[in-house]
Amino acid sequence: MRLAFALRLPFATRLASVMRLAFVMRLAFVVRLASIMLATSACSILTGLDDFSVGGDATPDDGDVGGAAGEGGVGAPGCVAGLEACAGMCVDRSTDPHHCGACGRDCLGGACDAGRCAPGAVVEGLAAPRHLLVAGGRLFWDDEGRIGTASVRGTAQRNLVAGQGMVHGIASDLVHVFWTDGGAGAVMKVRLEEGASPEVVVSGQLGPHGIALHGGRVYWTDVIEGALKSATVGGEDVRIHASGHGQPRALAVDGVDAFWADTTTGELVRLPLDGGPAVVIATGLGDVHEILPVAPHVYWTAGSAVYQAPLLGSSAVELVRVDGYVNGLAVDAGSVYWTEPSAGRVMRVPLAGGALEVVASEQREPFGVAVDAHAVYWTCLAGGTVQRSIR
Repeated sequence: MRLAFALRLPFATRLASVMRLAFVMRLAFVVRLASIMLATSACSILTGLDDFSVGGDATPDDGDVGGAAGEGGVGAPGCVAGLEACAGMCVDRSTDPHHCGACGRDCLGGACDAGRCAPGAVVEGLAAPRHLLVAGGRLFWDDEGRIGTASVRGTAQRNLVAGQGMVHGIASDLVHVFWTDGGAGAVMKVRLEEGASPEVVVSGQLGPHGIALHGGRVYWTDVIEGALKSATVGGEDVRIHASGHGQPRALAVDGVDAFWADTTTGELVRLPLDGGPAVVIATGLGDVHEILPVAPHVYWTAGSAVYQAPLLGSSAVELVRVDGYVNGLAVDAGSVYWTEPSAGRVMRVPLAGGALEVVASEQREPFGVAVDAHAVYWTCLAGGTVQRSIR
């Protein structure tokens, strides 16, 4: 009946009704489509958050593969066989100079061979470098009347001073470098700034030789006077701590005691700096080259051997004996290092005892040696270089 009624309506009225119905249906379709698109978009956003979350299914960055520096991991995702993940990269730890043998072990410009940093020259073009210090990220050496310095990477190399006489030893407080000049009979110093001029700390000495620094004072031995002396780093308050000995040469000071070696008597002597008699630690020694007190022991090189004794005792122990002679000496938390000039070797042995290890061989008369947290350094007297081996 409704249909019949609708058919009786005028044509224009029926047409308008049909158009309104079509519009309503089209609007409903658009609304439905918008709802579907919004839902799909929302799912995409949630999926994106899921992929970014920790512990999701996303593959981790290379930097996360293999754990912390020094670990890496063979077969880690993203690295082909033979390579390991280090610092976000796949590397060959047997040859990579920045991850040599372990992630983060940098050869500092040297080559990596079979997982070990190869020794190499960090300073070249010297005449005959002898004593060596490493402090504050810098190297210091004496070289036929010159005192030189460079960074531990070999950059910023320069001479602090030249034209000095018989340099027997060097020391530094990172403000100055100090040395004894046997020819001039003086204790000298120069500031580390470029262009600084050498200054006399104390003059009029007969035979200044060994040198050490502690507590704002500079100490030295005098081989002609047979004495141990000191002064402030500015040259005031000169003191004689001991006299009447034979020829005290090598010297070390740890803030409590001074240690020196007397080549006339063959003795190693300890003297309390706050007063008291000298104590003989060892006898029957040859020419003592270096002394180094590192609690709870004092170490020294003499003749063909490396020795140690308790700081407050007198029971010396021979750690190592070699065929040639030993010279330079350095100690870190785990090992004692020394040079063998005639054999061309730099060696070390664990403090707790154990097998000797060759740090470097086929060196051209290695002389002084020093260590820091990253490397072992030594001078080559005949090679005119300062060499380095990463620890």
